[in-house]
Amino acid sequence: SLDLSCNTIGNEGIRDFASQLKNSLLNSIDFSHAHIGDDGIRDFSAQLKETQLQSIDFQGNAIGNEGAKALGLNLQDSK
Repeated sequence: SLDLSCNTIGNEGIRDFASQLKNSLLNSIDFSHAHIGDDGIRDFSAQLKETQLQSIDFQGNAIGNEGAKALGLNLQDSK
C-alpha cells in the first residue's frame, strides 16, 4: 500500500510513476488530490495490466470523461 495523496504529482509525475509499476507488488495506491488529469490517467491506466493493484483512489482529481473512459477500458483488460 502506498499513500501519495495531497501531493502535486500531476500528469507528468503519474506518467513517471506508471512507467515503474510493471511487475510491482503494490496492491493499493492513494492518488487522491494529486492534481492528476485525463492525460495522466490515460498513461497510468495503460500500465494496469502489468500490476497487482486492487485498489486505486483518484478522488479529488481533475479526471473528466476521457480519463474515466481510458481507465474503464484498461481496467477491463487488467488481471
